[in-house]
Amino acid sequence: MRTTSEKAVIRLSPALKHTVCKYCDSLLIEGETCVSVVENASKGGKKPWADVLVIRCKACKGVKRFPVGASRQKKQKLRNSTTPTEGTGVIEPETS
Repeated sequence: MRTTSEKAVIRLSPALKHTVCKYCDSLLIEGETCVSVVENASKGGKKPWADVLVIRCKACKGVKRFPVGASRQKKQKLRNSTTPTEGTGVIEPETS
């Protein structure tokens, strides 16, 4: 499925990508072909936004990491569309 999408230059949905190991192309089924654990590498796990879902493939020992508590970043088009002074707290003098 992945090779077909690459050949046809079609993007797979993120939900579909989460269910397939990107190293050995095996199907990831919780408890059978993979193990998933929520890790928090912050000091003592005090930062709840630093939670990371770690999925480890049993076939190839490959690891995939997905952020759990963090909000998604804006798309690059929306991030770059703002003017340089917008959101920086700089007040420009009015000209009249």
